[in-house]
Amino acid sequence: MRLQDRNAARTDVDVNILLFCVWVASTGYGELNAGEILGAISATKPWHDAVVLPLRTTRRSLTEGVDPVSPALGTRLLAAVGKAELEAEKVEQLMLAHLVDIPEHREAAPKAAADAATSSYSRYFLRLEITPTEADNRDMGHLLAVAFPGGGDGNESIEK
Repeated sequence: MRLQDRNAARTDVDVNILLFCVWVASTGYGELNAGEILGAISATKPWHDAVVLPLRTTRRSLTEGVDPVSPALGTRLLAAVGKAELEAEKVEQLMLAHLVDIPEHREAAPKAAADAATSSYSRYFLRLEITPTEADNRDMGHLLAVAFPGGGDGNESIEK
């Protein structure tokens, strides 16, 4: 989420596509090629832009408070909007899951899966025309360390 928030000013980094990169790698499918990354962006962008982002913007506004209403008065609405945002992201994740033909689940070696996810992550950022910062790489490294224990060299940062 920090990665998504940090890059919001430059372009929208979709955390669901990053999670898709990790999920695909975990299945043993391997890395996503440039066409598959573009397909993921193209397939989800209308939904993401029209539904997910407005809900996220509303949730963030309610979290900070919108004068003259204090954050405390908007607590119930904030909870409902937060729940709706998560449901919208779930729909997007289901859309993504249907984009690749995953063979019957097979275990991916942690190192191979982490490497595949890293390659997909790098292609995604390349497509967005973003150079990942050290903080971006560190956050993605943390995600990979959790997703693929033993898949790295103990350095929880990505350098690609």
